[in-house]
Amino acid sequence: MTQEEPKEDKLFESVEQLSKIAQDLIRRKTELSQPEQDSVAMSDYMALMEKYAFLKAQRTWVGLTDEEIIDVIHPLVMADMPDQATDYEIARAIEAKLKEKNT
Repeated sequence: MTQEEPKEDKLFESVEQLSKIAQDLIRRKTELSQPEQDSVAMSDYMALMEKYAFLKAQRTWVGLTDEEIIDVIHPLVMADMPDQATDYEIARAIEAKLKEKNT
């Protein structure tokens, strides 16, 4: 197991948490739109909104600049190279650079 795998697992875990919270928010919002609003439902909704905002703010995605993309793929796609990289290898190289910037 590499050091990157636990970080990736943690990222996926955060995404799953955000997804569950978003689903709960939608459900609570629907409940609150009913004529009989419950103060407990409203407080639950507000607590979920705070948790969603907190988790969402924890991770800001950082993409690659055009220069970084060129730096990653240029060595892989040199026209005069007999064994050019496959699309899969290029995708993996870009993925690795994104992981590096976002972990």
